Amino acid sequence: MKSRNTCWGGATTPLGLLKDSSYYSMGYANFNLSDIYDGYIFLNSLSNLHGCTVDTLFLNEKNWLSAVENMPDPDWRQRPKNLNEYWKQIYEFADVHKIYSQVDR
Repeated sequence: MKSRNTCWGGATTPLGLLKDSSYYSMGYANFNLSDIYDGYIFLNSLSNLHGCTVDTLFLNEKNWLSAVENMPDPDWRQRPKNLNEYWKQIYEFADVHKIYSQVDR
């Protein structure tokens, strides 16, 4: 899948079998992308995709306490204990190659 654009349309494809831990997965033991989507289209090959640019000025020591109090449901994603843990989570979320590593072989 590294050298071509990709679209998937089946529950048994590598993309369809990707685990999903979003809000929609609550209540399901083994929730996959195929449980919520009929297909998935990539506009480029997986090896050429990249995550978003992380804005490191978005959160800082001044607004951290207010931000952590208003973070979404901690059952979905554990609230970070500090600003460094927060940025670690954000960078991991933006790492497209890591997220799709089980597909991009």
